[in-house]
Amino acid sequence: MFFFLWIGGNAAFWVGVLAAEISGYPLQTAPSVAVAMLLAFGQGLLLWRLQWGRSLLGGLVLGLVPAYLGFHLQSGHWVSEVLILGLVLSLASHNALLAQKWRQELWQNAGSEELHHLVHPRQALLYTLVNILMIGGLLLIWYMPAAPLPARKGVWLLAAVAVLNQEGIKRKWYATVKGIGALAIGATTFQVGLYLWLLLVLSLRLWGQG
Repeated sequence: MFFFLWIGGNAAFWVGVLAAEISGYPLQTAPSVAVAMLLAFGQGLLLWRLQWGRSLLGGLVLGLVPAYLGFHLQSGHWVSEVLILGLVLSLASHNALLAQKWRQELWQNAGSEELHHLVHPRQALLYTLVNILMIGGLLLIWYMPAAPLPARKGVWLLAAVAVLNQEGIKRKWYATVKGIGALAIGATTFQVGLYLWLLLVLSLRLWGQG
């Protein structure tokens, strides 16, 4: 799961790069590749250091920060619709890291008979609030562009995964061994799927403009 989160985090940078190209800014190839390599190292090191513990900081590092950096590197500007994309990526990364933290704590407390103490209800509430904001962000991505995004119907599949994850929280999966594992897999699958979908639709939009 660490690997998939790391790959997804680096993809956020290229989301910003593609968004800048769609806006008409030329690709800065050499700087982009160099920054992407540095980000890959830095994000991997930070994730390892955080050990899943600080989901808010990790979410920013895997979403908003690299997306904005990718856009700014091409355009020299900060104000853009990429803010919405970066925020949604950060929200998805936050919940993925939070769910992975629960699973890590489960491993550290193997054999515990009081699993319900591993995940405090307030953490589940935080997951719920972030998930709601994330679904709202997906709707903004659907309605945001002046011209419809290609393959944008994929947003409904992602929304369905987010709703399924939320149903798991409602049913208190975080109080069972299998449930924690399912939430960790579900949240990470959503995060990686979101990155791949954004890369796809932005690439198709750029190709269509060419």
